[in-house]
Amino acid sequence: SADGGYCLTDGTKIAPPAGKPGDLLAIRPEHIGVSVSEPDSGNRIRAHLVQRIFAGATGSCLLDWRGQPVKALGRHQEFAMLPEQGPVWLYWTADRAHWVNT
Repeated sequence: SADGGYCLTDGTKIAPPAGKPGDLLAIRPEHIGVSVSEPDSGNRIRAHLVQRIFAGATGSCLLDWRGQPVKALGRHQEFAMLPEQGPVWLYWTADRAHWVNT
């Protein structure tokens, strides 16, 4: 777009990472935040929390975004207040995303 961002088919606007655009936008699972409330700024998309898995001090969330599986990794306390399932927000900073060519 003219402002340097991208608009997804659902109208969500995201800021692209640096570099030449590729086929896919990739974000490592440990760089994806999960929240019940919409973040005030940064890249964010609405997704469905499918399952939370805890293993000691760490946790992971299995999510669905428009039919695509997404996994987020973090510390137990980051995910403890999330619902067992349901709608959540995924967020990340543009510097943590990377273009990938398939």
